[in-house]
Amino acid sequence: MSLTNFALVANHPTPAAGSAGARQLKRFAWLALVAGLMMLTTWSRGATLKAEYRFNGTLASSIAGAPDLVSVDPLNQNYYTNEVVNGLSQQVFTWSGVASPVNQQAGLTLNPAGLISSNNYSVQVICKLTDRASAWRRLIDVSNRTSDNGFYVDPGNHLAVYPIISSLTPYTNNVYEDILLTVGGGVVSAYLNGTRQFIGSSTLMDIPSTTNLMIFFVDNNLAGGQGEFSNGSIALLRIYEGVLNLNAPTLSVELSATNSVVLTWPSPSTGFVLQKNSDVSTTNWTANAAIPSDNGTIKTVVVAPPAGKMFYRLYQP
Repeated sequence: MSLTNFALVANHPTPAAGSAGARQLKRFAWLALVAGLMMLTTWSRGATLKAEYRFNGTLASSIAGAPDLVSVDPLNQNYYTNEVVNGLSQQVFTWSGVASPVNQQAGLTLNPAGLISSNNYSVQVICKLTDRASAWRRLIDVSNRTSDNGFYVDPGNHLAVYPIISSLTPYTNNVYEDILLTVGGGVVSAYLNGTRQFIGSSTLMDIPSTTNLMIFFVDNNLAGGQGEFSNGSIALLRIYEGVLNLNAPTLSVELSATNSVVLTWPSPSTGFVLQKNSDVSTTNWTANAAIPSDNGTIKTVVVAPPAGKMFYRLYQP
């Protein structure tokens, strides 16, 4: 059983979405073994998964303590449905409104106060847009609909933080795309399906303390450029504290025929060490004692399944 890059954290991509989060810079990767179940989780150094929404009939986060999303649904047309996302059938949330009048646009909101820092966070969205190809389409607004500034797909069908930064790889309507926006230290960057599209200086996506609101897909109703709205569906939303960066080695997991756990990652992966912890709510990470074998291409460590549970991660100090 291979569970490479499966589950929750900094895993920009996951099997459920086939994405690229599994390749996080200075990422941690952990394997949890509980009652015979293997689960691999990854995240980037300095970035911690704070909320995850999978839209399986609820707007609640699968991470305890995170706030629920709120549906913006002025026409009472938002709904859940099953769709195929990257080859897998799953439930998604579909928002449905109209671009004009602007008070009839639909989408989602989240109050991240106390969840993430206003200027040091990452957002992963796996979604499809269905309208306005080759026109502006709002993805994320942090100004409570009072400004045209924000994160968009632009008329060239590229990810953009308007009005300053745009990218090159086309975004395709009516296809589930994996989008990652990172904000930190006055720098914003965006990835499309695991490939970085841009990085540049900006504070436009810093979340004002006066509003503490993230708005997804709904465009501004004040200032210029109103009506830049598209209907669509969302399969996954993740909110991280810190900046994700998709360039780390991938930790893979297999269960052998003898019920041992085989951990592998690319060689040389310079600077990364394998660590373990029986409780990820603590900071008690220690280096795994076994020295990995290395054939020049792959590093391998074999461990026995624990009586309870154990988490493993790759860590680069």
